[in-house]
Order: sequence, then C-alpha cells, then structure tokens
Amino acid sequence: MATSKQHKLPAGVEVRANSIRIKFSYRGQWCRETLKNLDVTTGNINFAKGKLASIKHEIATNGFDYASHFPESKRALVFSGPKATRKTVEVAIDEWLEIKKTKVAHSTYSGYKSKANAHVKPKFGDLLLQDLNFTMIEHWRTSELLSLKNKTINEIMIVMRGILKAAKADRIIDYNPSSDIENLVVEHVVPDPFTRSEINSILNTHTNRIQELNMISFNFWTGLRISELIALSWKDVDLKKGIIKVRRAKVKSKYKIPKTRDSVRDIELLQPAIEALKEQMRYSYNIPAVDVEVIQRDNKKFFCINCFAISDYFIPPSRLGFSIIYASCMMIAREGVTD
Repeated sequence: MATSKQHKLPAGVEVRANSIRIKFSYRGQWCRETLKNLDVTTGNINFAKGKLASIKHEIATNGFDYASHFPESKRALVFSGPKATRKTVEVAIDEWLEIKKTKVAHSTYSGYKSKANAHVKPKFGDLLLQDLNFTMIEHWRTSELLSLKNKTINEIMIVMRGILKAAKADRIIDYNPSSDIENLVVEHVVPDPFTRSEINSILNTHTNRIQELNMISFNFWTGLRISELIALSWKDVDLKKGIIKVRRAKVKSKYKIPKTRDSVRDIELLQPAIEALKEQMRYSYNIPAVDVEVIQRDNKKFFCINCFAISDYFIPPSRLGFSIIYASCMMIAREGVTD
C-alpha cells in the first residue's frame, strides 16, 4: 500500500492510514474531510488535488455548497442550506418530541406522540424533510384526514408545523410549506346542562355503587372538571368553612397543577355537596394518606405531603379504582357540566 512517504503530497492533501483527506478554509474555519472509497494511489491523490482546487474555486466565487461535496459530514448541517442533512420526517419527529417532552404537560406530549405515530409517521416518515411541499401536505390534510374531526386535524398539524419550523431554523429547508396552511374551523358545541328533573332522576336511581353516586352528587353542585374531581384530597376539604380548595388535577395517571392559574381556586360548597362529602366520609376518610408527585406548569415536580384523592376510593381498589368512576361520570355527563 502506498504511503505519504512514497508520494509527494500537494498542499492541502493528507494521507491518514489508508485514506486520503483534504484540508481547506471555509468561513474562517479549517475543515478536513476524508474522501471516501479512495485508496492511497497516485491517481487518487491527483484526484484529491483537483477536488480541492474545485472547492477553493467555488468558495472564492461564492458557489460552494458543503453538503453537495460532503453530504454525510457533520459540518454540512452547519454550513449548508437545504442539502445540509438527509434527515427523514421520522427522525425529525422523534427529535421534536424529545424537546417537547420537557416543555409541555404530560397529557399534551402524549397527544402529540399519539398523533405523530398514528398519522404523520405512516404517511411521511421515510421522506426527507426537504422533499415535503405545500401541495403534498394540503392534499393529505384535506383528503386522507377528512374522516377526522377538524380539531383533531389541527392538532396533527401542530406536529407538522413543529418539525418544519425546526428544520427551517436548522437551515435544512429554506421554506416552511406548512406556514401557509391555516387551521380548519372548529365548531364548538353549545352547553346543554342537566335540568333539575334530570339530576333528581340520576340521584334517585337505585344502585349499590354508593360511592359513585356520592361523587356524581357532589359534582352536580360543584362543577369540577373530571380531572380535578379525581385529584381531590380530604386535605383540600374544610367542612367547617364549607369550602374545598382546588389545587391539582389528575390527567393520564399523573398529578399536575390545574390547566390555568384561575383554575387554582376555592369553591364555596352548597349544602347538597356538603351532604355528599359527609356520606363519602364513611368510605374513604380514614384511609391512610399518601404523598403524591405533582407536576408544575414549568414541568418541574414537587410533592404534596399527605394527600389522598377522595375519588380513588369511591370504589374499593379491588374494583379497578377510579377508571370506572370516570367512565360512569362521562356516560351521564353532558357538555357544560364537566370538561
């Protein structure tokens, strides 16, 4: 095998072991790139000399694109534009989700991940970011996603906009094709609260699931979100003052601060709500309290000491916990009563 000692190397051409490397200055930095699949021969050294001369000419005439010469180089992402990287949509989604994981609520992150895996990756996952265009995305949105609700489609587009915004910031693409795609109109359902007659019918239903009935009765007179209701602790209840303190919610099995600052509130209890709590005390008031981890709005965590969600034991633990309560409540709830 030929070595550098056997060849007079041109300036800027180097031999390292069994490979040829060229060295040049670009944007104030010295760059060294190995020419792949070239053995150390006189002919290949002359080829490297010619390539180096071509690169220097392109640099001098402002026509040099790093990625065109070295598409797999780490420096290509730094120095080039659309051809800087051959990153696929799937890789871009995984990177975007990893960042979002620390910036948004767990439930929001789970929603992004679910929609990315169910809709975006199967359609575009193998494509390069620079191969996406406006027509492709808009046709997919208005045809293949047509069976979904507009709200769901808009949420899917959050993922698309996110990865393309990042790609433009990284100079992988010059134009973000999702920037000209507007959200679809979402029709909001008019609330239809229970009437007093309907409430009485529900509460007078014969059942041996008394704890569920206590929970439903309590929430008729407080209007808590389901997530707030199942995170309520006896520590939050002051029957002497007739108030409850809403301090946390439980979403996808994780405790968190309520969704808005105004949602952290004290609620003055009406007498029927107080009676429902007194009835529930027989079932869960004396259960030992536990410490729970609560996620703050900045996605940091703190521990709520001696908290225990009242509704976790509306049904004894041997009977599937609060999931049945949640399902039962949602079956009878209407828009305007709970979220």
